[in-house]
Amino acid sequence: MEIVHFDKVMQMIKDFSPLERVLLSTAGTLQTALSAYFGSPVEIRVVSQTENDDTHISRNISLYSPSKGVEVCRAKTDITVTLPDVKRLILDGKYGLGQILEIKNIRAVFEIESMGQDEKHFWRVYYLRGPGVVYKIREEFNKALYDGCAPP
Repeated sequence: MEIVHFDKVMQMIKDFSPLERVLLSTAGTLQTALSAYFGSPVEIRVVSQTENDDTHISRNISLYSPSKGVEVCRAKTDITVTLPDVKRLILDGKYGLGQILEIKNIRAVFEIESMGQDEKHFWRVYYLRGPGVVYKIREEFNKALYDGCAPP
């Protein structure tokens, strides 16, 4: 996956902890990285999904660690899709959006729009753009889960 404006991303992450910088700058899906960090599979759970019109879908998901019993990340995505087979996979809700790109062999470009933090959370807003599909994703992380070097 191609990262747009790498130098800009490096400047944006300078005020975050090392682990936060890794999560915030990882291109695309974090499911594998989060599974590695927590030492067990992290699952995608679709919390809600709405088809707004023929090409727009809103989706809220939870990345959840069943073995830890904790939500490790939440994400809200605005999706624009013009490919019927990709739209079907999204509406099925069985796969993560990054997984769908891989399944359909869609090469996407990763572009961070913004990131931030407060006392309890850190987040990023980014785009994944590929032929026939655009995802605008906001991911939010609970800081308490990522303090220090070892997962809870």
